[in-house]
Amino acid sequence: MTGTPFEQSREAGVGGQSHLLRSFIRVAGGYWRGATARAAALLTVGLVGCLIVKLLVDVAMNRWNRWFFDALEHHDTGGAALAAFAFPVLVFCVAAVGVGILICRETLQVRWREWCTTNLLDRWLFDQRFYRMRIARNGLPNPEYRISDDVRMATEPLTDFAIGLFTAVLTASTFVVILWTVGGGWM
Repeated sequence: MTGTPFEQSREAGVGGQSHLLRSFIRVAGGYWRGATARAAALLTVGLVGCLIVKLLVDVAMNRWNRWFFDALEHHDTGGAALAAFAFPVLVFCVAAVGVGILICRETLQVRWREWCTTNLLDRWLFDQRFYRMRIARNGLPNPEYRISDDVRMATEPLTDFAIGLFTAVLTASTFVVILWTVGGGWM
């Protein structure tokens, strides 16, 4: 292999890039260790808690649907009216949980990005690496400007993927249990 480390990693292919994954975990995972560990853990637990509460609100919304439409089917005016008055409360809960998820997710992403950017900038400035890369012939153009964008592109999709995966697994398992119970699987 010849060329810059970037070109070497492209030549290695996907299977040969496990060292890049280990390096990313070592560098970016430091946010959950050391001085920022407590804040990172609180944000992570807060986000997981909001996602669990969102699932509970989704289940409550499904139960509300059953309550309301059963009342309509049985011509129960009082039950339908009570369900109609309960609906704004559910809407408020859905909105509040959505705001909580958004705040936790955005705060986690911004603080993780800030930590990674600071860490990479410290490495970039240490021992005049910026100067040595500038005089090297095969250096990447303007790496100092790319650090923040690269950190954003590395952390945001990962956070969104983890949230989506957690939500999908939690929702699927919860609704399988609900359907199994409704279907008479457990007596």
